[in-house]
Amino acid sequence: MTDWVADANFSPDGRLLAAGGRGEGVVLWGVATGRKIGEPLRHQNEVVHVAFSPDGDRLASASREATVQLTSLRDREQTPLSIPHDTVVTWVEVSPDSRWLVTMTQEGTARVWDPATGLPLTESMHHAPSLNARAVFNPAGTHVATVGGDHRVLLWALPRYRRETAEILVAVGELVGRYKMVDANRFTVSPLEDWEKLPVPFDRSILLEPQPDH
Repeated sequence: MTDWVADANFSPDGRLLAAGGRGEGVVLWGVATGRKIGEPLRHQNEVVHVAFSPDGDRLASASREATVQLTSLRDREQTPLSIPHDTVVTWVEVSPDSRWLVTMTQEGTARVWDPATGLPLTESMHHAPSLNARAVFNPAGTHVATVGGDHRVLLWALPRYRRETAEILVAVGELVGRYKMVDANRFTVSPLEDWEKLPVPFDRSILLEPQPDH
């Protein structure tokens, strides 16, 4: 067990319980047996929030080291994907279709990410600072509501990407082992020959364009 637990959550199928806090990071427990499963998911600082993806494939954990860690539950040997932030992350949640990941920081900043690659999919969304900043998806996964220290609820419409863009994101996800976030807004990519394997031509100098509503 961790020295003290800050947050706990059940997996979608109810078989696992993830507990995060100070000490061992995140510990997975079998609900039926009450026993630990595998090694703890280590963080450099205390974990403040944990969330399973609805498809049960990933566990997201936010810590005071200003990082969100995404761990594959299907392949625990795979190196967790880390998404660095500018300040402490207080909340993380995965959308109902497991397509999106939203994070909130103690500075009241929300951002949506692709959980398969760690790429940011939206600009930062701002509130006043708050240790209780929260974000929640609607059931369809098309909008996210955020709450911060300004005592307001803001509703954000998420972008809808073209099919070609979705194929690019899938291909980028296959290159994660040769991809690394430098900070919250910059990342390094794999060698050029790897990018030539993408299913469609990709200009790395442009932003991915959201699909407009019709």
